[in-house]
Amino acid sequence: MRRMLGMVAALALVGAAPAAAADDPLDLVLALEEVFVQVAAEATPWVVTLEVHGVKEISSPFDHGRSMPFGGTGSGFVVDAEGTIYTNFHVVGEADRIEAVFADGRRFKADFIAGDLASDVAVIRMLEPPDDLRFAPIGDSDKVRVGQFAIAIGAPLGFESSVTIGHVSAKGRNSIGNHGPGGIAPGFETLEYQNFLQVDTPINPGNSGGPLVDIHGRVIGINTAIAAGGGGGLGFSIPINMARRIAADLVANGKVTRGWLGVGLDDINPSEAEAFDLDQKWGARVTNVWDGTPAKDAKFEVEDVIIAFNGQEIRGPDELKNAVADAPIGKKVPVQVVRDNGGKDVRTVELSVVLVEKPSDKELQARARENERTEVRAGASDYLSSKVGLQLDSRRGGKGVVVRGVTAGSLAEDADLRPGDRLVEVNNSEVTNPADVAEALQASTRSFVPLLILRGGKERPMSLERPRG
Repeated sequence: MRRMLGMVAALALVGAAPAAAADDPLDLVLALEEVFVQVAAEATPWVVTLEVHGVKEISSPFDHGRSMPFGGTGSGFVVDAEGTIYTNFHVVGEADRIEAVFADGRRFKADFIAGDLASDVAVIRMLEPPDDLRFAPIGDSDKVRVGQFAIAIGAPLGFESSVTIGHVSAKGRNSIGNHGPGGIAPGFETLEYQNFLQVDTPINPGNSGGPLVDIHGRVIGINTAIAAGGGGGLGFSIPINMARRIAADLVANGKVTRGWLGVGLDDINPSEAEAFDLDQKWGARVTNVWDGTPAKDAKFEVEDVIIAFNGQEIRGPDELKNAVADAPIGKKVPVQVVRDNGGKDVRTVELSVVLVEKPSDKELQARARENERTEVRAGASDYLSSKVGLQLDSRRGGKGVVVRGVTAGSLAEDADLRPGDRLVEVNNSEVTNPADVAEALQASTRSFVPLLILRGGKERPMSLERPRG
């Protein structure tokens, strides 16, 4: 305890006037405690516990056609004098009846306005809000700093008006539904748009939809997911700037309108960067450009590495997906890509693209099926992918054909071929494109096909079992 008090005093005295040196360390701790007490007192009146009830269809084969009533609790917070409340879609999305319960015990019925499954944001509104309604001050999540205090308020495990304190651990977290040993935050794997604030603030079931606030009592996020582990848990909150943009669309249009580029994307990994002689170690790599899309009109190319979009640095596909979703539709948006120019040189290219509204899931699925048919017509690529388990690329400079991907359990994986390898010879014949590889494999009459690859700048002899049929 004495050591902690000393640390608090030392931190408080950095840059302080000399007179502050006489301050009692305990007084400094008590002053900080008072800040937390005031935040809790001022925020609690605009935080609500949401009690939800509804009926779910039972999908079990033994109970087909039956339904079962359900109930649960979550959290939310009031954002305006009309009684509008922000929360999570997974809290209220299936509810037939919603009640907002305040800390003083008053209850008010609420209507579901709209929700967005892709981001887990929802908006509800009280039918008859009270005259003395208080609502939340909204902060700026873009200015949140890792290490700052983060305070959660809600109804964890049904215990309403609970306040917990921690810190912002990280920003820009994504893929939380399948990250880590055994997967974390189960149930959130399908969230398309993730840009979470990660916190060590204790958050439990029932906190969902409640506010994450800073030390000034301003909302900086919506508490959404948790990940429990042996050493404790992590919390994930939707940044309030992102949530407000989505909520505004939901209130105005009943849905979220997002921009669409029309490309397939993948990460840049170190082995690919080395294989393709790239200095660029981060960005979103374009794996496909669909016909009749903004990307095609803007002359994007396969293997372009997108490093900036609409003035925002792009370090991977998830950041690009969020940036495209937030960008204006129908207006020119600047884009920076790294392009290899057919292996002759690597340069940064400035493009501009005019986004359109993202098509429906049904239309996207139809486009994907058409894209698959186009790949099948390519012949060699289809043969290599289905018979051998290889995806190849010959656009980059240097001899041979680069291994772009290896299918798990395939002949290529059995041969220990890896992404980033260059196939130089197949069946003792030089290869320069995927068609050469397919032809050499099909022409071989041996049980094992000899290969010569380049890995890490060194040639290595290998062999591949000849595909049958």
